[in-house]
Amino acid sequence: MAVTNKRGIFAIIDVRERQATGNWTVKNDVWLDPSPFSAAHSFGYFGGGTPGPLSTVDRIDYSNDTATASVKGPLAFARTGLAGTANNSFGYFAGGFPGPSGTCTVQRIDYSNDTVTASPKGPLSAATRYLAATGNVDFGYFGGGGAPSPKSSLVDRIDYSNDTATASPKGPLSAAKNNLAATGNSSFGYFGGGGPTTSTVNRIDYSNDTADASPKGPLSTQRQRLAATGNADFGYFGGGHPGPYSIVDRVDYSNDTATASVKGPLSQAITRLAATGNASFGYFAGGLYPGLTPDTFSTVQRVDYSNDTATASSKGPLSSARKSIGALSSRANAITTGTVFPASAERENLIPQGNDFGYTGGGGVTSTEQTTVDRIDYSNDTATASPKGPLSQGRRFVASTGNASFGYVAGGFPLTSTVDRINYSNDTATGLLKGPLSVSNNRNSTATSTNSFGYFGGGYGPSDLSTVDRIDYSNDTTAASPKGPLSVARYGLGGTGNASFGYFGGGFPPHGAVVDRIDYSNDTATATPKGPLNTSRTYLAATGNADFGYWGGGPGPKSTVDRLDYSNDTATAVAKGPLSEARVQLAATGSNSFGYFAGGENPSDTSTVDRIDYSNDTTAASPKGPLSSVRDELDATSSRANAIPPKAPGVLSTKFSFATGSIETAQTGYFGAGVAYQSKVYRVDYSNDNVAAVEKGPLSFSQYNKAATGNNDFGYFGGTPGGKIDRIDYSNDTATAVLKGSLSVARSGAAAAGNNHFGYFGGGSGPLSSVDRIDYGSDTATAVTKGPLSSARTDLAATGNSSSGYFSNAASGAVDKLDYSNDTATAVTKGALSNSRSQMAAAGNDDFGYFGGGNFPSPASTVVDRVDYSNDTAAAVTKGPLSEDRFKPGATGNNSFGYFAGGYNHSPNGPKSTIDRVDYSNDTATASVRGPLPVVNYYMVASSARENGLPQVDHTLSLANSPVQKFPTTFFGYFAGGNGGYKVIDRIDYTNDTATAVNRGGLLSLNKQRLAGTGNSSFGYFGGGTPTTSRVDRLDYSNDTEDTVEKGPLSAARYYVTATGNADFGYFGGGKTPANVSTIDRVDYSNDTATAEVKGPLSSARYAVAATGNQNFGYFGGGFPGGLAIDRVDYSNDTVAAPAKGPLPVARLGMAATGNADFGYFGGGFPFLSTVYRVDYSNDTVDASPKGQLTVTRWQLAATGTSSFGYFGGGTSTSTFSTVDRVDYSNDTATAVSKGPLSSARYGVAAASAAANALPQ
Repeated sequence: MAVTNKRGIFAIIDVRERQATGNWTVKNDVWLDPSPFSAAHSFGYFGGGTPGPLSTVDRIDYSNDTATASVKGPLAFARTGLAGTANNSFGYFAGGFPGPSGTCTVQRIDYSNDTVTASPKGPLSAATRYLAATGNVDFGYFGGGGAPSPKSSLVDRIDYSNDTATASPKGPLSAAKNNLAATGNSSFGYFGGGGPTTSTVNRIDYSNDTADASPKGPLSTQRQRLAATGNADFGYFGGGHPGPYSIVDRVDYSNDTATASVKGPLSQAITRLAATGNASFGYFAGGLYPGLTPDTFSTVQRVDYSNDTATASSKGPLSSARKSIGALSSRANAITTGTVFPASAERENLIPQGNDFGYTGGGGVTSTEQTTVDRIDYSNDTATASPKGPLSQGRRFVASTGNASFGYVAGGFPLTSTVDRINYSNDTATGLLKGPLSVSNNRNSTATSTNSFGYFGGGYGPSDLSTVDRIDYSNDTTAASPKGPLSVARYGLGGTGNASFGYFGGGFPPHGAVVDRIDYSNDTATATPKGPLNTSRTYLAATGNADFGYWGGGPGPKSTVDRLDYSNDTATAVAKGPLSEARVQLAATGSNSFGYFAGGENPSDTSTVDRIDYSNDTTAASPKGPLSSVRDELDATSSRANAIPPKAPGVLSTKFSFATGSIETAQTGYFGAGVAYQSKVYRVDYSNDNVAAVEKGPLSFSQYNKAATGNNDFGYFGGTPGGKIDRIDYSNDTATAVLKGSLSVARSGAAAAGNNHFGYFGGGSGPLSSVDRIDYGSDTATAVTKGPLSSARTDLAATGNSSSGYFSNAASGAVDKLDYSNDTATAVTKGALSNSRSQMAAAGNDDFGYFGGGNFPSPASTVVDRVDYSNDTAAAVTKGPLSEDRFKPGATGNNSFGYFAGGYNHSPNGPKSTIDRVDYSNDTATASVRGPLPVVNYYMVASSARENGLPQVDHTLSLANSPVQKFPTTFFGYFAGGNGGYKVIDRIDYTNDTATAVNRGGLLSLNKQRLAGTGNSSFGYFGGGTPTTSRVDRLDYSNDTEDTVEKGPLSAARYYVTATGNADFGYFGGGKTPANVSTIDRVDYSNDTATAEVKGPLSSARYAVAATGNQNFGYFGGGFPGGLAIDRVDYSNDTVAAPAKGPLPVARLGMAATGNADFGYFGGGFPFLSTVYRVDYSNDTVDASPKGQLTVTRWQLAATGTSSFGYFGGGTSTSTFSTVDRVDYSNDTATAVSKGPLSSARYGVAAASAAANALPQ
């Protein structure tokens, strides 16, 4: 049902207000991304060490870091001198002693089950010890090592997605060394210090990790046996030998050629220690101080990154004293942990989108037009591409692009403007006609896209074209809109891009090296020449990821691949690759990690598919595929190309409850079908399971003796008749289930299990041994046959976890394990149940599976057998029992309980309505009776968003003393002070910005005008404002009805001052005292009662300057005298004079400025102007470019905003204004739209917001 009353984004404080006034419709769901709340993100792990070697793994709880570390694990093999790194799900310890040269063992800790013994993985390519490790979300890098000799410069890379494979040698380091330390961020790894004693820091570029590591740094002191950790911006190297040292060196990643800055120190000098941490703190633990008694320590020392000149704080300790340990955490090395997003009435949130396939369309075979659509499976790219589609008509010389849901194939020969749309979720269907393009006869064009629009550029029809056509995906039946154009007309070019820009390169001579860049935020402007390509060529193909574009092939034919660096796109593209064979008239698409170049001509048509590894793009492309047939003059698209995000807003069954503060996946189970009521579905509420289950649904057709499983969002019930599958939407469970793609065969008496991506339906009457896999991302398609089971069987039961499914064998009592990562292999027989029986049901969590009841026709059973997934070759252990005998109940559950419902017993009383709950934490006890079902039923099946160890979001937030104090909002902008307002603070609601700004009641500490404002995500800081005050007032966004609190002060009183900042610091620059000043004062938000530190200065003394910036730089523009200058403050090096950038094209003072991560907008000013000028942060040495106009001319106004809009408020010219103008960054050439207004007219006002200056959201 469509939502007609869209409230838009709301804040929690609004909920409280609306509830209090009776204006709030009851709706207690706030939807957010599950990933931030994994328990793994709260801990650091310290493993191994000596005396020993030890197998102990200690876990530090960051939220309670004064407590003694908890013993977890252990490691499978005792080790000392090992190293550790991690991703979001697992931690990896590798190398170490014993062994004359160390070991090559890799041991993996599963955060979700960290009490079990670590699993052997890898191994490394060579045995080593006293090494170091770091990594990102995809790969772990283990470098150096060896003791005492030979030392090693080797860097081994572990691929987390294939961690049973031997690590790949990368690098190497610039010199062989051991006893070094490593840390890094998402792009680079830094290996510092080591023996022989050195201060060298080596940087590994993850995007080019086969190259030698680059010397950086150095550290401030030569040392070895040190430890390192860090966050996204800085790496901290602490302790070491000789000494031992207490020094902590900070490496600034943004300026990593400089000598590391001395910070800290540690509270105790130490060597042979280990370190890990999160985004805020580094934890240095254990270690040795030779000569002391005792000389080995369990101490944990915490470095506060926000105050890193202070001595480290004592925390912990570890569970025992030890040295030469390894350490890791899912929070270290800037590993991303997910994002919380605002609520909406439509339950919007980031959920997975797209699929892992590439599609090639059209083309020619000996000049005959083709309708073929081939699908390349990225997860199995050595297989021949699968024919899909077809297109609605045969064509060649086409252009293709798409978004996360659809691919668009346009133009071509025979000359046409037709657009075919491929539905990725139903890719066997014929392409649907959309569009058309604006040019009726267009061929040899190319295309790229965002997730909202597709851009088709160049071509021939019947002369060379410079046209850029934009297709609006949300309205793709209308004709494409002409945009651009390109800088020169041409055809036979290649296109790719990222989220911000599209790049069109090459083309029919003489333009074969030209690269044109389209700015999506200003797509009516002529494309800007960039690049050029390394060589001039035409009939080439292009693809890329968020950072680079790759152009391959061309006439000759050529095998050359050119890489354009988007961050430096005026430079000539660099030769990479090459392709495995030279060709022309080929196609290209890809993912964020790989590019695929397919088909083409050399000199005859080819079906070759070449894969370029973006992380190792200097090596020759690897042949993959091939296509299903040879052809050229084709093109390609993918939902993973052009940096299309893998997640986007959508419906999730994950919610936040205001009443409980609980963030969780839906706590419900669904029991459906059955003999008595074949289309009925009943919902059990796990949080209130003593009441009768509630009827939901129904299913779309009558059925029984089928199977069911599901993911976090949907339940899939299927098998009979004809293999039909019904999908239940957990978020809308009163609706009739929707019929989806069928199984490959009808299955009565089958069983099902699965993970969050796939459902597996196995066995069934016949009997059958085959297994059908449903792809939840493409659930309208017929299931794909996998497996098989080890033997044919029916009337079986199944459960599993995220990695494997376990299917019972009624005849032998054995259990088959289906490995989801290798699901084409025959299932492996594992430990047997306690007795052979049929028509059971099964439920479980991530660690155990419970098989209960059964034994048709008699006697029915109460037995519950538990399978231990970590030891699944052992016989199942009898648990339970159920409360009464039964066969063919339905079963599902959550991480804590299994629910067995209904069933049948011939004696004494037939079908059942009982629901039995098995408590996994006390599973030897008899199941407790819950429910019941409202009817008696059997041959039922069940599913739940919490079954099979599905990823959950169980996390409780403290709501003590009202949520207003706990949830600072990013949905507001604050305008404070000013002539005519003085103490007043107005709040603009971004979600309702046509309303008059609200005076919340909170006031500045004294009357101020011509003050400055900035802030972080929690507080706004308003400083200066009179010739006699240096006071800084702090506004608490979460409690904005209260008066501001005095902080600071600035280093001197001033007015006509301006301010900007990042998440950690506020920078107040320029102004009058009454003399003009160039001083920049830095307010440290973590210590905001201290006097601001003098930084900078600006390039000249001036007042009435405007300022904005992003998280790395602040831009101070205009002012008097001068008025043209734009000074840039580098936050990572803020003691140097700000260098001049820009400039502005017109001298002005009294402007206002705001912006987002990419651009700064300066508007208004004196002489009275309404023009808004945009500074491009990625190219800030060029003049600021004129954009739209404000609605009125004025100066002494203020500005703030969000990542999408800028709000300019107040000001004066011939009169004083309360006007608030909104600039739309995505359409910034348009005149600003009048919003607001402020509560009163005023000038000399200041503004701040938790959403400004690209603050983290």
